[in-house]
Amino acid sequence: MQTALKIIGILVLVLIFVIGGAIVALPYFFSTDLVKSKVAELVESQTGRKLDIRGDTSFKLFPNIAVSLGNITLSNPPGMDGEPLVRMSSLRANLKLMPLLTGKAVIDSLSLVKPQFNLLVDKRGLRNWDFAQSGGASRADNGGRNDQSGSALTVGTLTIKDGSVHFINKQSAIDEELQTINFVLTQHKTRRSLKADGYLRWRNEKFSLTSTIDDPDALLAGKASNLLFRVNSRLTNSRFEGLLDPAQPLIEGKIVSDTPSVQRFAAFLGHDLPSNEGFGKLKISSTLTAKEDSVEFATSQFLFDNMDLSARGRVDLSKERPNITAHLRADRINLNLYLGGANGTAGSSTGQSDTADTPVDLSALKAIDGHFTLKADEILYGKARLGAGDYEVTLKEGRANASINQLSLYRGTATGKLVLDGSRATYVIGAKFNLKNVLTGAILRDFAGFDKLAGKGSLSGDLSMRGNSVKALKSSLKGTTKINLSKGRIEGFDLAKYVENFTGNKIPGSGEGYEGKPTTAYDKMTALIQINKGVARNKDFLLKGRFFRVRAAGTVDIPGQSLRLRMAPKLFSGDWKFAPPLRATGPWSNPNVEFDTVAFLGGSNGVLNTVRGLLAGDRVDLGSVLKNRGLQSDAEIEAYLSGKKIDTSKDRRPANESEPAGGVTDSPLAKLLSGGKKNGGALGQLLGGNKNKNGGLGGLLGGNKKNGTENLLKNLFQ
Repeated sequence: MQTALKIIGILVLVLIFVIGGAIVALPYFFSTDLVKSKVAELVESQTGRKLDIRGDTSFKLFPNIAVSLGNITLSNPPGMDGEPLVRMSSLRANLKLMPLLTGKAVIDSLSLVKPQFNLLVDKRGLRNWDFAQSGGASRADNGGRNDQSGSALTVGTLTIKDGSVHFINKQSAIDEELQTINFVLTQHKTRRSLKADGYLRWRNEKFSLTSTIDDPDALLAGKASNLLFRVNSRLTNSRFEGLLDPAQPLIEGKIVSDTPSVQRFAAFLGHDLPSNEGFGKLKISSTLTAKEDSVEFATSQFLFDNMDLSARGRVDLSKERPNITAHLRADRINLNLYLGGANGTAGSSTGQSDTADTPVDLSALKAIDGHFTLKADEILYGKARLGAGDYEVTLKEGRANASINQLSLYRGTATGKLVLDGSRATYVIGAKFNLKNVLTGAILRDFAGFDKLAGKGSLSGDLSMRGNSVKALKSSLKGTTKINLSKGRIEGFDLAKYVENFTGNKIPGSGEGYEGKPTTAYDKMTALIQINKGVARNKDFLLKGRFFRVRAAGTVDIPGQSLRLRMAPKLFSGDWKFAPPLRATGPWSNPNVEFDTVAFLGGSNGVLNTVRGLLAGDRVDLGSVLKNRGLQSDAEIEAYLSGKKIDTSKDRRPANESEPAGGVTDSPLAKLLSGGKKNGGALGQLLGGNKNKNGGLGGLLGGNKKNGTENLLKNLFQ
């Protein structure tokens, strides 16, 4: 706006000089060369600039004075290089004759054809449109003639045809050009107000402009005036009404703006925002005070991407990036639009690994710096919903530090800190959190897509991850998490039913599934989880219920959404206890829970070592021994124990847990364990006898085949 006012001032100044030159030259109007020289002398004496008129000059005296000057150039201040301040094809004016006799200049019409204004700020900070630098302003101010000149001049209509403005600031490396300026300025005869109507092109975009200045004479004198300004384009439709003071400079008033796409408008200004579903429609209604390098706003209402926000604060424009200090209030904030969770990435529950490397873009953090306080009723990301919260955010050079001072979260509360570092080539995200009395199952479902665990309690953690996609972030996740839950359930597995089927004994709680699904209800769950490279490991997991206690250890692959756990439950049924080792593997959406044969048979407390201890008095961890022989997995150990041939070469591919290797071996150990097919194998005979006879260890400890194994298990684990 300040630049536009300077342009208008220059136009009026040149006009005054032309009129003055015409008056001086009236006695000699037949000599155009003399008119040119007199006008040039007058301009130089008042401004310190050289006015060069190289085109045709003509006058007409009756019934009004018509002046035409061609090919005009107004120079820069002495010592400043570059294009001249003003260059135009022609200047034409129609003046009323009679008012000149009373010392007033009344111009019916003034036309500037192809005017080009070259506005320059050099490396020293000097401006070529500042006439005070040339000594012209001091001469013009003598005797207060500057104020009189405005009141002595009346312009009916000013037309600018095919004009342009070229602005260069060598201090800040700005080079901008307004093209194809076509305007008509009309001054009211009595009220003296000035109305402008027209259009211009800037960066190949057309802007239609309408403006009304209540007191243009005051503006030309460096004083304040009321201003109404409208701009309409495909990028934005805006309206400002308030006070304009060129002396400070200062704009103060109310602005109403409607921008269909912030992303498109930012690209027009040279700031590329991330390509996502956000940064769309923006509506603003604000009272603001704008100075040359800052904007203060109060009582501001925003409708941004269908989110209602209110704000007050300040924008500092003097730095490389806008620096914003603001206090915000929002009904909701939808992060899905900006951080890649719109399709439910944060809450995917497909149970499949991330085959598509969904990108995450934090480059929007580089657009501004600032400090924000925020009160929001709701924040959305993926399927997750955060309740009413009080936040504080600091943005600097692409890094965001956020503090959660208070947050309602899934019927509980939360505090924490979040760091989003988008300043590096590889993004870094860190979080510290402390959740109390929250519905943990809902959190895991919405944030991690894990819907097999429910409970209420506390969660705390210190986590970090790095990457530029959802998959990379999950794969790099590291840190610790503590869990302390009560009164919950594990879906997909009914522990009571499992024991009932295994032993034939009715277990309290069996069949009490949740919504018809297999479910294990618990009273308490605790764990300390260590996470590295996206894999969570636990060694002290404890799950307690009214008829069981389970300790577990294992891993959960977060990127692959799979788990691998060993469980050592103690189950209580009537007057006896039972501890069958279990193993859970596969996708966490539908894990496979099965009896752990390796732990049952080959572990340090397994059946074989128990029997061996009874017979020989020594104990060996058979599972460890077999793995030392080259067996790589539980599946290979199980296959080996059943008498199948296993390739133990070092360069072989690891065996698939779900596909035990095949083939028959003549290994003495295999023969000892498997025996002949007729007799059902030595192991079979040891545990339960053969098909035709009762016997084996089952017969020894428990009786016949029908109930031998059951009694064996009872006696071993009581």
